[in-house]
Amino acid sequence: MHLLVVSALALATLVTPQGDPPPPGRVTIDIVTVAGTGCRAGSSSVSVQPDNSRFTLDHGEVIGWVGGAAKPADARKICRAQLRITPPQGYTYALAPTTYRGWVHLEPGATATVRFTHTFQGEMPHESTHHFSGPDDDYWERADPEGPGLPCGQAKLVTIVTDVRVSLGSADPKRNSYLATDAFSTEHRFTWTRCP
Repeated sequence: MHLLVVSALALATLVTPQGDPPPPGRVTIDIVTVAGTGCRAGSSSVSVQPDNSRFTLDHGEVIGWVGGAAKPADARKICRAQLRITPPQGYTYALAPTTYRGWVHLEPGATATVRFTHTFQGEMPHESTHHFSGPDDDYWERADPEGPGLPCGQAKLVTIVTDVRVSLGSADPKRNSYLATDAFSTEHRFTWTRCP
């Protein structure tokens, strides 16, 4: 089996998509907590591109699967990461857009859903949900063109959640179906705003 272990709510604080050029200086991102059935303990890391345009949060693949030797708990996998993002002085940011990637193999009759959620502490969540139906066997890529942002002068933790669900449906229970995210290649892009 090929197991490569890989509705938006508008917020009042959204920063305009075009934004300003990325700021000079250093953007720091600290992983505060990582938890969930889809995360491997101690395997998470984060890296910021040198031009401050985007970052990658790598917690390994989040994969849900059914059929064959899969257990009931394998059908849904979640990974929740809480980050502290510190921009250079005089700037604020939004998380937009984000491109998600992964692999899907669904037997005829099987279905899958992946939901990505970004939430700033104390704010409404921003969700992006994508659906898949079998038969399907391919690399997938989905874009979320909008995301939540912070007004100038605020510093809040942001929680990023990946939620993968696979349903056997009418598919052959002896054959595996799965949906996997490729966390390493999922790019969370910044939209920057210079504060007055």
